[in-house]
Amino acid sequence: MNDDENKLRDILKKITKDENPDKWDRGYIFYPGEIDSLDMATFALSVEEVFDVKVSDEVLANMYSIENVLKGIKELKNESTNISS
Repeated sequence: MNDDENKLRDILKKITKDENPDKWDRGYIFYPGEIDSLDMATFALSVEEVFDVKVSDEVLANMYSIENVLKGIKELKNESTNISS
């Protein structure tokens, strides 16, 4: 696991009812299922804070598995870098 994935799993540990999201593979779909829509809003805010990105509704709609969230974070970081350059 890389640093971003560890941070993401720490966020999920705080939000989910599952005591061990570390056992989930990267393709495991946690939304809907492990978290509900209110938890998803909390999740999005946590992702924004931890990764210093802005999560749009469009990006949030694709954040349903660990793999998809990591891809979204990478894209958001790249967009942020391109804008500030």
